[in-house]
Amino acid sequence: MKSDDEASSTKLESKTILFMLVVISLALVWILLPFYGTIMWGGDHCIDFLTFIPLATAEAETKAYLCGAADAIDRPAHRHFPVLE
Repeated sequence: MKSDDEASSTKLESKTILFMLVVISLALVWILLPFYGTIMWGGDHCIDFLTFIPLATAEAETKAYLCGAADAIDRPAHRHFPVLE
């Protein structure tokens, strides 16, 4: 069983860690606040890219197949980021 000193020490450590977490988080927000628009703009474009890449890939493959040029498609090593021309 823990003594009163050990229990209060553990409680103080927990509160200190929580306080430091809040302070560091607020400092990070304060530092990144001037870049809010840029960060949101970049994130929006990443989401659009990841959402529509399968559609663009399927469209390119379909066009190549319909045109009889299925061998002309440049197939990159990673299917997640195809190079479409």
